Amino acid sequence: MAKPETIKSALGQRLRDIRAHLGDPAREDFCQRLGISKGSLANYERGDRVPDSDVIAAYVTALDVNANWIVAGRGAMFEKERPVKGKSATMLSGFEKLPQDLQDDLLAILRIDLKRAGLL
Repeated sequence: MAKPETIKSALGQRLRDIRAHLGDPAREDFCQRLGISKGSLANYERGDRVPDSDVIAAYVTALDVNANWIVAGRGAMFEKERPVKGKSATMLSGFEKLPQDLQDDLLAILRIDLKRAGLL
């Protein structure tokens, strides 16, 4: 059984969140787009090492990630709105087909749950 992922820094978590948001592409493909090794990616995402400015620039140029979000967690993750992929897209399209009053009720419930979890 694989060891659970332990992330030691907020920066590492943000870097991991980028890959997750993109649908968890294979590390080989993701690393190739950024021009880094799999070992480097693992170190950055775990928070064992801090990426240098060239790596941050690769995220910005190759993936259109907002540099301010990577470094400081401010603003949107991406410079431009990215289309939602996979299961999330299916759920979103199903949600959009619901009557507006039901959408409003579901969003109210979600807000309550997020507040209870301390995320809002």
